[in-house]
Amino acid sequence: MTSWLWKKSAILLLILPLLGIGCKPDEGNQITAAERDHVVLEITEILDAYATSVAPWDRGAIDRFWGDYPGFVFAGDGTILGGHSERAETLDQYEKQVDRWLKFEYQNTHIE
Repeated sequence: MTSWLWKKSAILLLILPLLGIGCKPDEGNQITAAERDHVVLEITEILDAYATSVAPWDRGAIDRFWGDYPGFVFAGDGTILGGHSERAETLDQYEKQVDRWLKFEYQNTHIE
């Protein structure tokens, strides 16, 4: 029995340092401030294009923004909608209730 316990302990002592090495963050994957600024600019441009398509209710542009991807979910009005078609049906209901959008803007935006 002692031999079995010693073998388990030896294996554990060999594995623990390897886990420590393998679980360190890879600092080589950090992005620079310039890369981060570029990503933020791209996201801002995409959001601005979305806002521009909502005002005249450009349904094609809105649907392209919310692409039909596997696993797509949409949260709105306290609910989570599963799938692109369910989101489209919800937009259809909004479209019937709203004559036109007077203004669409983002406030207090934080892109991280």
